[in-house]
Amino acid sequence: MPLIQTFARHIGPDQLDIVFVSVREKTSAVAEYAEKNAPPCKILLDTTGVTAAQYQIDRIPTAVFLDTQRRIQFAGRPNEDIIWRLLSGERPIHTDPAARASLASVRRPKPRDPPTRHRDRRFIVELDEHPALAGRLTQAARRARDQQYRKAAADIGARLVHEYGPLGNRLVVEVPEDKIAALSTLPRFKSLREDRPVRALLEDSAYQIHADYAWSNAITGQGVRVCVIDTGIDYTHPDLVNKVVAQYNPTDGSNDAMDDHAHGTHVAGIIASEGMQFRGVSYDVALMAVKALDYSGNGYSSDVILGINWCVDNGADVINLSLGEGLYSGTCDQEDMAQAVNAAVDRGVVVVCASGNDGDPQHIVSPACASKAIAVGAVDKGDVIASYSDGGTQLDLVAPGGGDFGGRAFPEIVSCFSTLVANDPFYCLYAIGDDCYDNYFVVGGNRYIRAIGTSMATPHVAGAAALLLEANPELTPAQVRSVLQDNADDLGPPGWDNMYGWGRINLERALENIPAQSAELRVTITEPNTTGPVVVNEPFVLAADIECFGGDGCGHVIVHAQLSPGSNTDAFRDINDLTPLLTLDNNPNDLGILSGCTVDTAVPMVFDAATGFDISESSYAVTLSPAAAVVGSVNPGTYSTGDLEPGDGLGAIGEDVEQLYAFTLPPGNIQKISVRLENYLVLHFNEIVLSGWYVYTSDAAGNNLHLIGDCIPAEGGGGEPQPPDCWFITEDPAAIADLNPGATSYIKLVSHDVGDDDWLTFNDIEVIVEYIPDPDNDTVHRYTLKYDLSDVDTTADLGSAYLRLHISGPAPDAIGELYLIDPILSATDGAAALHEAGAPADTRLINP
Repeated sequence: MPLIQTFARHIGPDQLDIVFVSVREKTSAVAEYAEKNAPPCKILLDTTGVTAAQYQIDRIPTAVFLDTQRRIQFAGRPNEDIIWRLLSGERPIHTDPAARASLASVRRPKPRDPPTRHRDRRFIVELDEHPALAGRLTQAARRARDQQYRKAAADIGARLVHEYGPLGNRLVVEVPEDKIAALSTLPRFKSLREDRPVRALLEDSAYQIHADYAWSNAITGQGVRVCVIDTGIDYTHPDLVNKVVAQYNPTDGSNDAMDDHAHGTHVAGIIASEGMQFRGVSYDVALMAVKALDYSGNGYSSDVILGINWCVDNGADVINLSLGEGLYSGTCDQEDMAQAVNAAVDRGVVVVCASGNDGDPQHIVSPACASKAIAVGAVDKGDVIASYSDGGTQLDLVAPGGGDFGGRAFPEIVSCFSTLVANDPFYCLYAIGDDCYDNYFVVGGNRYIRAIGTSMATPHVAGAAALLLEANPELTPAQVRSVLQDNADDLGPPGWDNMYGWGRINLERALENIPAQSAELRVTITEPNTTGPVVVNEPFVLAADIECFGGDGCGHVIVHAQLSPGSNTDAFRDINDLTPLLTLDNNPNDLGILSGCTVDTAVPMVFDAATGFDISESSYAVTLSPAAAVVGSVNPGTYSTGDLEPGDGLGAIGEDVEQLYAFTLPPGNIQKISVRLENYLVLHFNEIVLSGWYVYTSDAAGNNLHLIGDCIPAEGGGGEPQPPDCWFITEDPAAIADLNPGATSYIKLVSHDVGDDDWLTFNDIEVIVEYIPDPDNDTVHRYTLKYDLSDVDTTADLGSAYLRLHISGPAPDAIGELYLIDPILSATDGAAALHEAGAPADTRLINP
């Protein structure tokens, strides 16, 4: 209803006919509501739900926009900006193949200016009352105050955006520009400030910060909750599925934080993606999603504050804020978002914020300028400060954020791309002018996209904080910040500087120097073990088990046997010759320095896949079963050259082009050649499409030898779904004979029939070859290893244990792989299954 009131105030009935459909509500209830609230629109009763079904209303609330011919142009969650755009004449683009076939080129229309109106602005109104008062009021009293403020706001033509209470002594009010002065008439008015708009700030990077060191030590973020406040998270993305454990959308008060912009999904993927190709820094964390920014990547600070409070109240350990507003030369603790960040840190939550993308060396955005936040700038792959990265006195650290687009030496950060944004042309991550440049790509059926910015650097640090908290859950936010700062790689001038802060984070050093978890000294009285009486003048045993677990140990431990005459517990003193009881043993008993209990089992092994095996320790048994298995070869089965094109977005634009590529293949007998071309933007303007690509084998002089294949790519890109890859495949012996395994080989890419208006651009080109197994050495042995851990006390209360398998010396030229043999688990099992009792601790093992 607030949205309806907004449009009713600014648009006449000749421009927009507003109808409120009451779905499956009793007539009496609707009449009572209308009498009390006097809605500024028509009310249509739909007691049976027939009208709702006719207009595709399948959830409440739903907004449906009809054109003058009563055709549905939009049906979805109420969204003011979308409706204004529809009113301005913009229409959604449908990507139905039948509709596209008649179009030469489909582009996103440029939104026209909305109808003339007084644009509402949002303000945070501070009330003249104690900030904690709202929290102390009863629910009924809070509701009464909320109604009071809603009525007072409506009386001056404004509306309350968020209910009274969650922001303490502050209200968020939306008001037309010509009514701003009237806000001072609100009850208990003290001051106001504008609710500032907030914007989102946009393979190798995890290794650049040494996250692999944590993974190899079984530190992956388990048990830690990271809250991402952004445009939401696509919780259906295969790399993030089942990762999001809680959601909140302060923009509409719901618990659905689906990402309709893609920025938040990209950020979440850097933290927690568990894909085979692109793995997040702390891929076993639990994610919490807050959608505080809309489909355009913009929002308001009040929604961010509500998100911060929600994260803290719902158990977040780390908060990621890849967003910001303004530019500040020092601390900004007087700003609302900064106050919320500092309050969260005071309650034990690590808050990591992006410094901003303005390229300003002396100013950073809010809330990164909060004194207790970890403010993060960006470096490229070469650890050089990114040209866009903001700096200043509040900058703490830098992390990989990507360099300029398109360069091989300065790659962007690759992470998950929102399925919703990919499938709906109305949404776009990279909108420039009229067009959308969401150049996402697909790996294994999953969508990914490249991005740069301090927004990408920030989740690297948030993920690093999560790994530290798994290693030691007792760390305070200040300790996490100090450990990351003290162990960073100093990249700028010695010590802290305004562009690099304390340097680029280094997780290996941070984990090696992390403060130890507090040790636990456990004392268990074992004798006497009965509640019966002790007989006078008869000896009895007084004994206890003293155990020390974890941390740096318990230090020097001395055990005293004491007694107290009578029941005065303040009068305990050591038992000696002068007390009613005496002891035959030393008292006190000096146990010396107790270390914490740790278990580390390492088993070396020499593995020879071609000729046999050599066992160097007797702590495990080896079973050769079956005796021989044709499961591999000393030759690789397949080999990929990776991307051969040093540029991005290159190709044939208005004229034919050709390009020669050189590459080196491993020795072996090749049986199949495949070339994959990842298309970027493809446009055809002729009714009969002829333009496309040939790929030939070639020599060093660029002569065409034999055709590998041809491809006429389908249209796509530039706001449309990405064109499918072109594949060129051959098993022709003549073409295979042109290649030189073990030396340099060549292919040549040649376009054909490209007209003046045709665009054939691509990103990547790679060669994939398949080999024939070597008939002289196509047998490998499969080993089953059973470990004897009888020397480990399995009854001990162990905090954690893992098995480290070390391949110390594979035979020369041997190819070996480690496979999971335990039939209980499969390769797709998640971390939870892999860490259950009785299961292998980790099956993600690399080739020896």
